[in-house]
Amino acid sequence: MNKQYDIWLDGARFGSTSLGKADVPMSIVSGSIQLVNTHHDCNYIRDYCLENTIGFNYYQDEKSISTLNIPKLRVFTTEGVEIKGNSASIEGTETDGFEISIGGIPSEIYESEFPYHIKNYQETLTNSDLKKDVKE
Repeated sequence: MNKQYDIWLDGARFGSTSLGKADVPMSIVSGSIQLVNTHHDCNYIRDYCLENTIGFNYYQDEKSISTLNIPKLRVFTTEGVEIKGNSASIEGTETDGFEISIGGIPSEIYESEFPYHIKNYQETLTNSDLKKDVKE
């Protein structure tokens, strides 16, 4: 599915993502961030975290960062519906790009917004059970 979501940080548009990855049992979705501003690099994210007392790990040599929950990091559908979970964080490198993760999404939102992730997970379980039956 190629649905796009808008990412906002502290009231300003930060980027977009397809939220193409999932950990269904943990109610997590994640995806690569397409930044709207080239100044949104590791230093920008690090400085934002420092200014807002948000925990993070930063490795200057690798230009790599991994944040804890960023309360003002928000993700919206194109219809303006917020994909809200218990936490939203950013991790990645300037070389490989950044990824957003949203965890603890309520099941009703997860089921309505990410049915393809649920379907893929269920198919994986079914295929896993079929392989198990064949081996036995």
